[in-house]
Amino acid sequence: DEKAALAITTLETRYSHCGRCVKQLTYSLIPCPGCVSTLYCSEDCLREDERFAHRFECAIADKIRNVLEYSSIVGPKLFFYGLTLFGDDLQAMMDYCKGASARGVGDPFKLDLRNNDRLEQFKELQKAGVHHITEVDHAYRISAAAMYVVFMKHPLVQQIVKTEAQREFMLHTFLKYIRNSIASMLDWREGGIAGPTVSMLPLLGTLCNHSCDPNAVFGIHSGRFKLAVIRPIRQGEQITSSYGPTWWEPNPDYDCTYKCRCPVCKHGGANWKLNEQELPTAAVKHLTVIRKGLEAETGVNKADLLNMAQQFVNRYAQYHPSYVFSAVLKAYRLFMIVGMFRAERNQERAQAMAALEENV
Repeated sequence: DEKAALAITTLETRYSHCGRCVKQLTYSLIPCPGCVSTLYCSEDCLREDERFAHRFECAIADKIRNVLEYSSIVGPKLFFYGLTLFGDDLQAMMDYCKGASARGVGDPFKLDLRNNDRLEQFKELQKAGVHHITEVDHAYRISAAAMYVVFMKHPLVQQIVKTEAQREFMLHTFLKYIRNSIASMLDWREGGIAGPTVSMLPLLGTLCNHSCDPNAVFGIHSGRFKLAVIRPIRQGEQITSSYGPTWWEPNPDYDCTYKCRCPVCKHGGANWKLNEQELPTAAVKHLTVIRKGLEAETGVNKADLLNMAQQFVNRYAQYHPSYVFSAVLKAYRLFMIVGMFRAERNQERAQAMAALEENV
């Protein structure tokens, strides 16, 4: 459960989700005082976004949205986030980012992000990097250049970025942060695969990679990145979630810019195979009860069904991966997603009632 460092709303979600935390706007709609491009869920989010990013975007936000690859805005946002942490001292930021302390091997698992100080976290992020330039990098380059041109027209940016060296640093850092951040950013579609998209850049959450055999499920709720375990995690095993396909629900049409190296796909899956052990009689009975509960339209307590699925996963984890086990795993994964959604709604309802009582 982590608050994201940065968040992005698309054109279709800018008036339905908070511009700072991407929480879905329900009863609270607070517009930016200086433009019509962004709404917020609270005064705190308005102040936070103004401090770290929106003061550089206000009045030019609509122009930026016309750039080729709008998700690339995460690069400039991260640049201005870091600039703010350095007290708007661009030279100090340049000295650090170009110094030996910011160099690393680009291995995210070697980054120490446990420090709660935002500046120290940002400094640690400078050691991250991408090992492979993907086929869409030409779009990132164009977007970085286009955004650089637009941002350089902003009076506040002109006051800070003055020299040729500073302008060159800003342009190249835009591209670097676009490459790094898009590789780490997590998208969430409201209402299914075709729904409107919001994106988040958590720090610790970026260590959760894709696997076609995931052991966790993630969601973006109430402005936070949330992770829930869906099956036992072996010692030394990475925490992973699925960005799309799983071995029990393959998606041949899934298009991505990375080569999946999870145990299912690595070396063609030569070292990964289904467990063909037969379930014991008690497990079959347990599974039958769960299936009947899933098929029933009424008279079923969802909380009881969730507990039964959780008990099945914990008791019979040694039979993973198998098609029988996957039936429960699929249901349990759905329960966890729905559970996170309901918890968000309950929290919003409680906040609304509290606000109503204050005004009565």
